[in-house]
This record gives sequence, structure tokens and C-alpha cells, in this order.
Amino acid sequence: MNKNIYSHESQDVIRRFSKLNTRDYIIIPIDYAGKEHTVQFCLGTGELLLNKPIRVFNNNEGVKFLKSKIDIQCRKHHIRRPNVIVAVEDPPDFIRNFMNDLKFSGLTCVRVNSRDASKLRNSKRASSDTIDLTGIAQCVIDKKFYEIKEDIELYFSIKRSSRNRQARIKERTALKNRIRRYSDILFPGFLNYNNTSLTPYSMGCLMLMEDEFSVFKIKRMCETTLSKNLKKWNVMMPKITAATLKSYTEKVLPPSESEINVLSNSLGYAVKMYRNLNDWISHEEKVMAEQLVQSVYFYLTTIPGVAVILAGGIAAEVGDSSKWKYPEKIASYGGIAAREKQSGGSEKKAVQFSLPNDCNRRLKNYLIQVGLNMGKFTHPAGKYIEHLGKHKLYKDFWKAENRGSKSGLSTARKFLNIAKKLILDKQIYYPQKFISGSVKPTLEESIAWYRSTIDMLKKKWATYDLSYVPDEKNNLKKTIKALEEIIEFYYNNRTDTDN
Repeated sequence: MNKNIYSHESQDVIRRFSKLNTRDYIIIPIDYAGKEHTVQFCLGTGELLLNKPIRVFNNNEGVKFLKSKIDIQCRKHHIRRPNVIVAVEDPPDFIRNFMNDLKFSGLTCVRVNSRDASKLRNSKRASSDTIDLTGIAQCVIDKKFYEIKEDIELYFSIKRSSRNRQARIKERTALKNRIRRYSDILFPGFLNYNNTSLTPYSMGCLMLMEDEFSVFKIKRMCETTLSKNLKKWNVMMPKITAATLKSYTEKVLPPSESEINVLSNSLGYAVKMYRNLNDWISHEEKVMAEQLVQSVYFYLTTIPGVAVILAGGIAAEVGDSSKWKYPEKIASYGGIAAREKQSGGSEKKAVQFSLPNDCNRRLKNYLIQVGLNMGKFTHPAGKYIEHLGKHKLYKDFWKAENRGSKSGLSTARKFLNIAKKLILDKQIYYPQKFISGSVKPTLEESIAWYRSTIDMLKKKWATYDLSYVPDEKNNLKKTIKALEEIIEFYYNNRTDTDN
């Protein structure tokens, strides 16, 4: 049960400063800007320490200047650096280096919600840098703030990579549609596998379209040369594909020369951009994997149907692992919990409404994907012992499906409760009946589950280069090593009576 009405805010900082007298800590609200920030100093009582706000440049000299001013006020009021709260509204990228420098110098850095700050400022009708500072300071005094922690940087990096990847995928989809339109004029039907035996948008397909592409280009090419090029571009059965392409050119209605001159160059640029977008998406996925494997969200990938991209997306949108203490709030934030209203006393029952529209739609999308995936993927332990394949979330999905419920939503909500245990306890996905103790696993069942989990993790993470991640932070290596040691222990201590 929550013991504080400020359940969303940073409880550690609130407890630390609640022990201090309001005159024993300083609040420094900052209204940021790209070139220079507006800064004020006040005590916890709200008493201003400067006659008017000071201007601080968003550069190295500005940080040094601000820290010197902080030291002056700390000496004057006999206040230690950790008891100085630097507060900003939700910080954008251009102020992150500035805030990090202050944080690493021993100051307590927090962020406040911009909507809350606007409600609490002195003037409702006007807004300026000076007026906005009062709202930021008032949020801190009212304990409506969130600490900027070091581990938050990890989640911020995952969030940035995840959202960049989503944006690039949208751009790539739009570009694919444009490439198809050009191709349908220059070589009608070329992007149809049944016509050419060439996989659309594969490396071989893109290389052919990149330079002065048209049906006439394929007609002029020698079949042997075309086959060699396709082989070089890793096309399966290049000779057959080359022959199919050459024969298909005879069936195609060719474009006019004027269209070839205009569209082939445009297609070439579009293809180059498409390949660059693919490289960019791969880079963001690599960064996301490197950050995810160092976080507790790694343990979500021990669940069948939850790979690196899905786990990374959930980590990006939920953020700090401490939020998993309340999975029902994550369900509400992700829009998979129905709205409720209860009024008129305890005798009145709560009325349920439809799912909320004002939610994190990205998180909702990831959670629904997880819920639907649970019905598609059994646990690989089923290859060794059949009944282990149908794990809890798999069974829950099909129970909901068979009774006509919204199986994706209900399974996603149950997934959150299981994810809470994995993230907070840093453990792998394990059969609930074995954890609860209602059923004791046999030695074979335990070994099969651990061995298949190792195989599943290796397969999910195989495409990502994690060589830059230190071993002591690499949860993949640590988990596999721990599971292998457990398996070895079981084998070494096995007796004839074990089933």
C-alpha cells in the first residue's frame, strides 16, 4: 500500500529533504533555452536569495559560473552541496550535458512536469522566463518532482533508439511505396516475386534498381553476366533467377524513353536512401540491444515471444524499473486497463467504461503485441518435455480466446504481473507452479527448462554485437553462465533415484 500521496514522485529525495528544516536546503529553478538559461535561487521556504534571476550561458563557462554562484550561497547559508536541488522542466537534449555536469558535481538534480509548473506559477495570464521559475520552484516545494538518476540515462538511451527506429521504419515504408511506383513504370511487375523469382527489396533487387534501371537495361545484359552479379549479391539460384528475369522482359510493356531518363535517376537516389535507412535502423537496434542487455529489462527476453525489439520498446516507454512495483499503473498508462468510476459510498459498485484514449500509444502497441505473441509461441522446453511447452501465458491466452474474451488484452495484463517479478527480482521466466511450490519440478524438467532458455537467449541475441558491453554489465553472459553452472551442478549431484 502507498504510504505517501506523492506516489509518482521520487520518494528517496522526498524522504531525505523532509528531515531537513526548510531553511536548510536551496532550490535552484532553471528555465532553459538553447543559448542561455534563466536561473533563480531560493530557500525551501520559498524565500528568494537573489534580487533578480541571473542569466547563465549553455556552455562550459556557464556551468562553471553557476557552480561558483552555488558555492557562494552554500557558504553563506551553511548548506552542503547535496542539499541543493537543481530543478528543470522535462529536459530536452540540448540541456542534458549541462544537467549531467551539475549532477556529477554532487548536486541533486530533479525534473518537474511542465503542465504542473504552468499551473503553479504566480501568474496565470502571463508567461515569461522569470514567472516560469516560480512554477518550477513551487513544484519542488510541493514535492512534485522526479529525480534525474544515473540509471535513467540507460533508459533514456533505449528510449531514444527505440523511437528513432520507429520513425525510420515509417520513413522506410513511405520510401518503399515510392520505389514501387517508379519500378511499376520502368519495369512493370519487377517487384513481384512470382514474375522474376527475385525477392523484393533484397540486396540483389536493390543493386539492379540503383543504376539506370529499366526493362531495357535487363534486356541488354548478358544472361551470364546477370547471373554472376546476382550470385555476388547473395541471390539464391542465380542462374535460374537470371533466366526468369530475361524471359520476363519479353512480356513487359516498356516505358517511353523520356520517362526512363527522368525516373531512373530518381529511383537510384530513392534506393540509396532506402539502403541508408536500413543501415540506420540496424544501428539503432544495435544501440538498443547494447543498452537493454545492461538493464533489468533483459529478463523479459527469457519469455517466449518477447525478443530484443519488444523488450526494448517496453523499457523505452516505462523507463525506471522502480515503476514496476505498481503494474496496474503501467497497465493504465499503456491504455490496456478499462476506465473506472466509483461514487456514492462503498455500497455503490464501480462502473467500467471503455479503454482510455489518453494513454501512451507506443506502450499500448508493444503490450498488445506481447499479448498476441503469447498465443503463437510455446516454450522451447517443450522439445525436451512436451507439457513444458505450454507455459502459463500461452495457456492464459487460449483460455481467454476460447471463452470469447479479448485474449490479447487480458494476456498483456497478466504479462505485466509476471514481468514485475522478472524485473524486480532479476530472474528468468519460470513456470508459476514451480515457483509457488504447488508442484515440485523433477530434475529432468529443471534441466530441460534451463537448457532451452539458454538456447532461446542465444538465438534471440545472436544478431547483435555485444562485444563493447563489459562482462560485469552483460546480463546475457551472466545469465547463461549461471544457468550452465546450475545444469552442471544438477548433473554432478544426480542420483539413480532422480526421475
